[in-house]
Amino acid sequence: MLEHHGDYVERQASREIHKKGVPLLVSAIILREIGAGQIDLARIENIANTKIITIFEVKSKWRPAPGQWQRLKKSSLFLSYIFNISTVIRVWRFEKEILPN
Repeated sequence: MLEHHGDYVERQASREIHKKGVPLLVSAIILREIGAGQIDLARIENIANTKIITIFEVKSKWRPAPGQWQRLKKSSLFLSYIFNISTVIRVWRFEKEILPN
């Protein structure tokens, strides 16, 4: 069975992103209920002795649309409130468009 390109890209991103910090799984159902954006990947990490949540939007070609940024910001605010720590949103762009054989 041929793997979908988006699944491959997200799996590659997960391998890189989760090498550092603690992976954070956030329910898409809860985020949708509050009108926030689904999170591709996230981790909790220590930066300069301060815990921070980094939210990653995984893209293979384009950047997030303005509406998507607004929903991700809502997700960021929600997580910051729940965990009482700062959050940051980053785009993880997959540069190599190579699919497995």
